[in-house]
Amino acid sequence: MLSPNINDLPAPGYDRTGWPWAVATPQFAETMPDGSPWPCISIVTPSYNQGKFIEETIRSVLLQGYPNLEYLIVDGGSTDESVGIIKKYEPWLTYWISEPDKGQCHAINKGFERCSGDVLNWLNSDDYLLPDALMRIATQYYNRKSELCIIAGNALILDIHGNLIPRRPVLPTTSWLKEFGVKYDGGIQASWFFSKALLEAIGPLDEMLHYSMDIDYSLRWTHFNPEYLIESMPLAIYRSHADAKTRKFINNSLIERLSLYKRIISSMQISNSKKRYLTTVVSKEISGMYLSNLGKPLNFDFLSKSLVLYPKRVFTRDFWNIILR
Repeated sequence: MLSPNINDLPAPGYDRTGWPWAVATPQFAETMPDGSPWPCISIVTPSYNQGKFIEETIRSVLLQGYPNLEYLIVDGGSTDESVGIIKKYEPWLTYWISEPDKGQCHAINKGFERCSGDVLNWLNSDDYLLPDALMRIATQYYNRKSELCIIAGNALILDIHGNLIPRRPVLPTTSWLKEFGVKYDGGIQASWFFSKALLEAIGPLDEMLHYSMDIDYSLRWTHFNPEYLIESMPLAIYRSHADAKTRKFINNSLIERLSLYKRIISSMQISNSKKRYLTTVVSKEISGMYLSNLGKPLNFDFLSKSLVLYPKRVFTRDFWNIILR
């Protein structure tokens, strides 16, 4: 699918300026500089009742000017304005559907089954791509040495006040995640694309997960020793807002993440003492996340969960700094 010209697309329903409302990436040449075809990039957007954000997501993909794009939207049967917005852009979509599903992972897997691209990713309907993102992804993919590869890009966070904040950059892992085989971390899920060959090797997302599917996937692909292609420029924006799933249901999210880590530890071929050590490490990590989400007034349920997971937390400076604040 060729990317549309900005003048081809419907006008937004309200006055907006800048990217991706009134600005587009210039159209690419039909072939790469050496005459070879651009790799096909497939993007799946899972969505459910994100009408206030999804149009920005859609336009950020379509206005990349990229000449070999597959864009699929899998909506879970939204009851807000989402379907009306999707229909506005139907002529430029590879595929879309709106029907009840079993959750985000199920929606993404349904989309991936229809993808034929060389490199792909999912883009949540409250996140969006930055200009030139697909050109940078395609260039990195073209320079790969392995069919099993990941393009790991940096990212920005759009906070609740409308400020853009740099996300921690993609760098070699120095944390305890190295114990799980993780080589790089940073950026966000929307800024990490992977080859179709790697998807076929790993298999679909785990549909039992509702919050930690990206963490699970990044841990699963370490078993295939993929090539990491690091893109230093930000590729995507993560929108932080009150209705974001991992924020609105932070307790469920942390419970699922801890369970995922423990399941992986139990399956590792390491000594029992090493397993106990890693379990303590991940418990400390989740304890800190509960602590950072105490809020005002203090959420005493989160406070107790933090201390149960890591009792030594009570002797740390960060614990008392938060309590005193």
